Amino acid sequence: MELTTKDASTRKRSVALVGLVLGVALLQRGLTVLMIAGGVGQDKLVSSLMAYDSLWYGRVVEHGYQLAGEAGLKISSLAFFPLFPGMAKALTLVTGASTSTALLALAFVGSVLAAWPIFAIGRHLYSARVGLVLTLLWGASPQSFVLVMGYPEGWFTAATAWALLFMMQRRPLPAAVAVTMAGLLRPSAVPLVAVMVVWCFLQWRRDPLRRLRWPAAAMLAPVGLASFVAYTAWRMDDLFGYFAVQKQWNLQMGGPWAFWEQITEQLRSSNALLISVDLYVPIILGYVVLLVLLMGWWRKTDHGWMVLYTLLASLLILSRSTYFWSEPRQFLPLFPLLIPLATIRTSAWAWGAVIVGLTMATGAFGGAFLAAMQYSP
Repeated sequence: MELTTKDASTRKRSVALVGLVLGVALLQRGLTVLMIAGGVGQDKLVSSLMAYDSLWYGRVVEHGYQLAGEAGLKISSLAFFPLFPGMAKALTLVTGASTSTALLALAFVGSVLAAWPIFAIGRHLYSARVGLVLTLLWGASPQSFVLVMGYPEGWFTAATAWALLFMMQRRPLPAAVAVTMAGLLRPSAVPLVAVMVVWCFLQWRRDPLRRLRWPAAAMLAPVGLASFVAYTAWRMDDLFGYFAVQKQWNLQMGGPWAFWEQITEQLRSSNALLISVDLYVPIILGYVVLLVLLMGWWRKTDHGWMVLYTLLASLLILSRSTYFWSEPRQFLPLFPLLIPLATIRTSAWAWGAVIVGLTMATGAFGGAFLAAMQYSP
């Protein structure tokens, strides 16, 4: 009876903590929206939040996937993975909401819900305090204003975080479901799928009972990503159709030095548009420093697979030879990079001041970006 009472008390405390985290995350997203509105004006808020890739997701919701040449398109909308626009389409059918309302509502909800597994990982590895700081640092990180745009970053981060948490808890099937969802949200799920499959194989080898849950999870993990790549091949009537779509969008991978080559090009450029992107150079260099710091922790309990995923995903981002200005957004789902910062010990009021300041700065930057910049975040 005493154990049951203790368990119930622990459960209530956990529920209260999650409620607190979600509430604070909600306030943080609200502050971001207010700061953006201050930059673009309230009358242009919705149109600004539905700019760039948001428009393409809206097109998928309203017209389905279209190939280059259809409806006057020069490039195919198959570059955008289906789960996020699919949920928005379902929401419009059920509620009668407009496409923009559905996409923005889903993005906002997804970015708030992502706080739950991020907090849970911080709490699992360290403490509730570290989990809360990690969650709020993620919500205030560079380019985090896209979390309230019509982008799937919040949902993708949530799926990634759940997958990593379930791996720490040695729960392969729930982890595989989360990886499958991530694979239906963004192509950047490739490193997560790879880590999941290798993890399942090694755990199966070490399992004296050789239980089937490990190979089952390994086979389930790539289903989301592979199914959309297969669908793209079918629509394009080309086995390598997805790569053809990537080529249409000028999404190219470079060598190991692509990152440095892009930085050199940015700093030497006299093009006014590229010069405005120079502010991303210190941001990306900062992520590289955080990656090096995180690498030193891979031997710690439950850190290994998370660190490996973060390393592979970071190298994939840094190896891209195009769209330099979107790299800070690509780093957004890699919240483990913020763990070295989240574990810094200081007073609660100091962390509060830092996080509020960062959130306001990020939101203000988002407002200025959407009001003036000419390239996609």
